[in-house]
Amino acid sequence: AMTHSLTTTTPAGQALLFAERARAAGRAVGALVFEGADHGTGGVNCAAGRSAVLRFLKQHGLRGVDLEADSVGESHVEAATRVFGTGGVEYSSAPLEGKDGQWLVEGRATVSLPPAAPADKKMI
Repeated sequence: AMTHSLTTTTPAGQALLFAERARAAGRAVGALVFEGADHGTGGVNCAAGRSAVLRFLKQHGLRGVDLEADSVGESHVEAATRVFGTGGVEYSSAPLEGKDGQWLVEGRATVSLPPAAPADKKMI
């Protein structure tokens, strides 16, 4: 599950409650929270979110286009963020690495992704 901490469209609390209940029922559910993000920022509108989706697809054996090398796909995301006025904020992908990477493998964690430090920001 991916959610945004400030969204009112589908409040983060609802998505996190869903993840907790699914885990309690024995399901593996990893959750990512984009801190300070409203609906339309974070998620697939930033590099960290796209990386998380690719990791999920790879972990579950879903193959297809090599999205990491797909410059056309990146240009579509870029264009959409300009048109809809979203994006422009990057998030740290560091929590997706190391021990926190278990959010995906074990599906037993909720990980918060903070906005990237200014020196780390890469505009999409």
